[in-house]
Amino acid sequence: MIWKLIVISNRPLNITGSWPEQPALTRTCKQIRIESICFFYRENDFHCIISNYDPSDFRRYRKTADKHGLNTVLLTHQRSPDADRQILRTNILKWLESTYKGDTAPLGYSGGHNEESFTWDKLSHRIVKVFNQAKILRQHRISWSVAEELLANAVDAAGVCGEKKCR
Repeated sequence: MIWKLIVISNRPLNITGSWPEQPALTRTCKQIRIESICFFYRENDFHCIISNYDPSDFRRYRKTADKHGLNTVLLTHQRSPDADRQILRTNILKWLESTYKGDTAPLGYSGGHNEESFTWDKLSHRIVKVFNQAKILRQHRISWSVAEELLANAVDAAGVCGEKKCR
């Protein structure tokens, strides 16, 4: 009970880089870490802001968190206004592939969350719809080579990487 009182937060914890800030208690000794770290990951909710659709930090975090029984993570995005469209497109396609293969959660929400859980801005809504397509293609066992082409077209059509809109 003492570990829970110390490591559980009443608000979502932000993941910065590839780690959320772990409580100092988890770094005191090996035995206390073993006993307390699972509560930190299982009982807290986390919020991860993905910059320019780059999934690499979240994947590193997820590997560690899964060992301890990750609870929920809200994945949101921020895009630099001056970010290169091709880098954004490459990053989001990498994330889509990782989601398609089951290696990471879709951008927008993760375990414990779903599309009805949030109020979406238009860009976030379009991103979630593209990730939903990746899940559907996987469920229908479409090969990745075919799915990749379909998802690349969906990304372009959704305008999530700074594409210019037709008037």
